[in-house]
Amino acid sequence: MSDTDPNSGPGWNAGSHTNIGPTTRLSIPSTKTYNGIYMSMCANNLMAHEGFVNAIYADSKGNPTVGIGHLLANIDAALGMRFSKTYHQSLGHGDSTNIEVAATSTDVRNGYNQVLNHPGSRASQQ
Repeated sequence: MSDTDPNSGPGWNAGSHTNIGPTTRLSIPSTKTYNGIYMSMCANNLMAHEGFVNAIYADSKGNPTVGIGHLLANIDAALGMRFSKTYHQSLGHGDSTNIEVAATSTDVRNGYNQVLNHPGSRASQQ
């Protein structure tokens, strides 16, 4: 794993990390030479004590970050992840529902740039 490609390394399978939230228990897969149980324990401990943010936010140094401190080193790292947007729809008679749709590349770019240019902010729910 390098600083320019944060979406790589042991246990990373780009495209399959979906539906992860603050209460999700992570299970990092094991391989012949790597026991994923220790990484799973570490990730779950971090999530429990540090929190989980399901949107692009600025870390303590102002860097665009997501999840449990996953650095988005560049716009390509952000575009390589799946984000979604939630719309609240009123159905009438007091009923409503939330509709989740995939964020477009423009949505992700805007969120990334918002955090990069205004480190104290958080991108819109993505």
